[in-house]
Amino acid sequence: MIQIEQYKKSYGGAIVLDVPKLEIPFGVHWIKGKNGSGKTTFFKSVAGLLPFEGEIILNDISLKRHSVAYRRQVNYGEAEPYYPAFLTAKDLIQFVARAKRASATQIDFMLEQLDMHSFYEKSCGTYSSGYAQKIVFSVGFSRSSKRNYA
Repeated sequence: MIQIEQYKKSYGGAIVLDVPKLEIPFGVHWIKGKNGSGKTTFFKSVAGLLPFEGEIILNDISLKRHSVAYRRQVNYGEAEPYYPAFLTAKDLIQFVARAKRASATQIDFMLEQLDMHSFYEKSCGTYSSGYAQKIVFSVGFSRSSKRNYA
């Protein structure tokens, strides 16, 4: 469960998002809003990528009090990811897997499920947008936690 308490995000002194209290149960959810309504800002805050006022708690772990443990549970992928051309999917996935303490078995499972073997060791500069999206998805699930939020 994700718990949001007294969340506020400001830019230039103006509050752009204000969420007094929100609980999101485990599962898949659709967050709908107009362009510019703050969806990406909110998700980046939940991922621990943007500073904010208030508190965000995921599975009873506070982002502000236990930031490393919290971030090990969270994955954030850009809609249009950009990876340095000299890196490979292998470089990126192994880096995230080490940080998230994922096992080699989990990595192998994702490579198989996403059919990534053909480009796993090729330069990201050669990837189609579909290959880049597979990396986003694979690193989002190559971790030791059994609970994943989509």
